[in-house]
Amino acid sequence: MSTSETLSLAALERLVHFARPLAPPNLVSIRISIPDKSAVQTIGLPDLPMDWRTYPAPEALAGIGDAWYDARKTLLLSVPSAVIPQEYNILINAEHPAIAAVRILDAAAFTFDYRLYESNAKDSRMRRGRRGPTSSRSQAARSAC
Repeated sequence: MSTSETLSLAALERLVHFARPLAPPNLVSIRISIPDKSAVQTIGLPDLPMDWRTYPAPEALAGIGDAWYDARKTLLLSVPSAVIPQEYNILINAEHPAIAAVRILDAAAFTFDYRLYESNAKDSRMRRGRRGPTSSRSQAARSAC
């Protein structure tokens, strides 16, 4: 089971796998509770192969995950996100004895802001069609982000 430190990272991790311009269907965000005393193994950037961010992922990454899963030494494996390497995804080992202590706190429907998956061409046409003194300022602010 794969999770992320934040909902925003989890959303980006899902978004990169959807073909645009289609909106990802039927998503649910799930908040879980993991006991504070749960053992965590961390894989840092120096522990990863040089090509770890390529797509599709190199087989060496699966080997790292498989070895961790099979060893069942820790409930959690913290790994850098290929989308945002400064943030971490957390893998949960469903075969670890401590899995029974993991609890679902709540679940809620989740949708992306349509601007993340709708065609940028349409957005550009809409911006060019604006008139008035704030139009160029608004466009500059959007470009700076």
